[in-house]
Amino acid sequence: KGKTVLEPHTPIIIRCDETITTNNIVNGSMVRFSVVRDVKSKNGNILIKSGAPVTAQITFSKSKGMIGRSGEVTVSDFHTTAVDGTYIPLSGSVSAKPDDKMALSIVLGVLVCPLFLLMKGEEAQLPVGATKTAYTVIENYIQTESL
Repeated sequence: KGKTVLEPHTPIIIRCDETITTNNIVNGSMVRFSVVRDVKSKNGNILIKSGAPVTAQITFSKSKGMIGRSGEVTVSDFHTTAVDGTYIPLSGSVSAKPDDKMALSIVLGVLVCPLFLLMKGEEAQLPVGATKTAYTVIENYIQTESL
């Protein structure tokens, strides 16, 4: 057994484990992701296992609105756990914002019919299975089994 260094800025591919939409979350909510593949040291020791849970927080959420304004959602503050239980903070964020129809609504509303101003925008959504690369923030020392 020994301690292995997990370097800062190590890329970790994470996958969204739940559908996140602006109509079912609020700022500050915790959401679930998971690690897509094993993160290994230079000598082949597994430091973070594939499938390890990653938690994150909704840091910005805006519901869809009238006049074609679309919803927006941003997820950040990712963290996971190494094979020895070490807390691993990750940097990165992921945002979703569908095409905003506000300009189209205002133009159509003024030129054609005021009912276009009632056109609703779309909810922002991060689907299950969406992947993102996050990065380790600090140097971590992980207890590993020697190969």
